[in-house]
Amino acid sequence: MDGVLFAAALMVPGVWVGIVLQLVDVGTTVVIVDRRGGVERNPVVAHLMGLGGRAWWVVKLAITIPATMWCARYPTLLWLLNICMAGVVIHNFRHMRD
Repeated sequence: MDGVLFAAALMVPGVWVGIVLQLVDVGTTVVIVDRRGGVERNPVVAHLMGLGGRAWWVVKLAITIPATMWCARYPTLLWLLNICMAGVVIHNFRHMRD
């Protein structure tokens, strides 16, 4: 992504929503898995956890943040993905209460 596209992507509110959702997902997942002994149910992220150890989240964010920015070109797709991510975050918060 060149500098102009990068700057343009950052002007899209849905991109910021997506980035925040990714960060909250990582934070809640760390609490659930590392501190509460939970299990990651997403097979891709579980694989990253196996490969990257405690640094799994760096790889996840290195993939998902640019992908979220790329989705700025397709607002409907961006918002659909944000809705799905919001569901994941809500699920994580509910799991943290248990």
